[in-house]
Amino acid sequence: FCTNKQTYRVYFAMTFDKPFTSFGTWTGDHYDSQGLVVEGSRAAEQRGHESWTGAYASWAASAEPQTITANVGISYVDVAGAEKNLAAEAAEFPAARRAAEAAWNKELSKIEIEGGTSERRRVFYTALYHSLMMPKIFEDVDGRYAGFDKLVHTVDAGHHIYADFSGWDVYRSEMPLLALIEPQRMQDMAQSIVLMYRQGGWIDRWPQNNLYTNDMIGSPLTIVLSSAWLDGLHGFDIDGAWEGMLKDATQAPPAGKLYEGEDGVEWVNKLRYVPSDKVVYGSVAKTLEYAVAYASLARLAKDLGKTDEANMLRERAMSYRNVFDTETKFFRPRNADGTWVNGFNPEQDGHGFVEGSGWHYQTLAPADMAWLVKAVGRERFNAQLDDFFHYPAPGWYGQYYNPLNETDLQAPFAYYFSGEPWKSQRAVRRVLQESYTDSPDGVPGNDDLGAMSSWAVLSMMGIYSVDPASQAWELVGPSFPKIVVHLQAPYTGKNFTILSEASQASDAYIQSVQVNGKLQDRNWISFHDMTAGGTVQFMMGPQPNTKWGAAERDAPPSLSE
Repeated sequence: FCTNKQTYRVYFAMTFDKPFTSFGTWTGDHYDSQGLVVEGSRAAEQRGHESWTGAYASWAASAEPQTITANVGISYVDVAGAEKNLAAEAAEFPAARRAAEAAWNKELSKIEIEGGTSERRRVFYTALYHSLMMPKIFEDVDGRYAGFDKLVHTVDAGHHIYADFSGWDVYRSEMPLLALIEPQRMQDMAQSIVLMYRQGGWIDRWPQNNLYTNDMIGSPLTIVLSSAWLDGLHGFDIDGAWEGMLKDATQAPPAGKLYEGEDGVEWVNKLRYVPSDKVVYGSVAKTLEYAVAYASLARLAKDLGKTDEANMLRERAMSYRNVFDTETKFFRPRNADGTWVNGFNPEQDGHGFVEGSGWHYQTLAPADMAWLVKAVGRERFNAQLDDFFHYPAPGWYGQYYNPLNETDLQAPFAYYFSGEPWKSQRAVRRVLQESYTDSPDGVPGNDDLGAMSSWAVLSMMGIYSVDPASQAWELVGPSFPKIVVHLQAPYTGKNFTILSEASQASDAYIQSVQVNGKLQDRNWISFHDMTAGGTVQFMMGPQPNTKWGAAERDAPPSLSE
């Protein structure tokens, strides 16, 4: 996995509906190499990580076409678990298909839409389907699962263990979406992250199965856990979560461990930024991502009554300012002695950033956008965004918005903090129309386990949260006349309804908003207002209303305020 050399075992049990006439095993140095084939053999040994091994089965040739049906069960625990999973889950294909359709229809019906074109409806439900595929349930049917301590554990009855959290990708939009529509699953996901810490000793950025991969950057699962608790989802071990998150935010892991923690955290402790001459790869991106995690943890500490820790973490959350250059008005790499790295080009990939450029990261201060707007200057901030979104066609450009990757997913909503929200409404509608279609390549770039698709789901609903831990969700133009979110416990509301009145489907600009029948100029709504139930009604039009949501008091909250 992403050059990670750790290995895991997966066990399987397979049955066939017709007996085979011959079988055996094979081994080779590569999966398609000419290796050793042993007929009648029941076991083959893998000689090393670069070698391959397998088994084969054959059936006698027939003059008529014949079909062989194989049923397979897998387990990460043992063969017995695979056999139990096979017995519980295997079914004749038509029955399995009907069961799958029923299960998916139940999940997809948690958001019901009315109106809109058939193409837009296909895009929406395909994106929602993608958003619900991962993380995956990891335990066997008997509740056993392989823990991060390499021991076998049993999940509590009525709950699930989840694995494969693509943290750096999904903390931005997928996890906030799941918190809204899948609160029970979200609580189990949060507990799964806590158990990773309890069993293995640390919270990873991108755990695969029961392994630490240390892939990507930041502390994204800190943002996930903190936001879930602030959302009112308290069905997980908050004490263990707090302990693990605080360690990750302030300490380097012990030497010799499989987990990496926050790369350069010892420099953050000293300088409040990651210096480029000490941490070569992604020093600016790491500083910015850590700051987002510190901000979410500061909000959580305040909610938990941990005043001293909240103040300490809030101060760390401002560390993004230490890599902001007041001359160029960009975040840029800085050395440990305080000097800026020479030759910085905000259009070039790298240069202190990960999977992006200085342009792509120019708005990655989601917890404190008010400060960033003032530091750049409102007029210049908006002018830079105008240039950023003046791309000729969707693509991977160093100086333009990149709709193909996660690094700048928040950027289309940045105008909501700078007095020109109508430009965000235009940008979001363009991205949805050009980059999300019902063609075979209808998802931009790599979907990254639902990260890109969940951005589309929320944007088409007319809601998005630049900073999930702030509980503020920006309001943009919905893609459908009516959207109903069926809420679940522990939320108090039954339904959250989004209505949109427009003269034509292309009307992208908000003219006015009513929340539960009352006009609102504030360009955002709180998460708890949504989960309490009620209605948000948009009046849309073909021309921008440059006054709606444009006053400074209408902007979403920022940490420094």
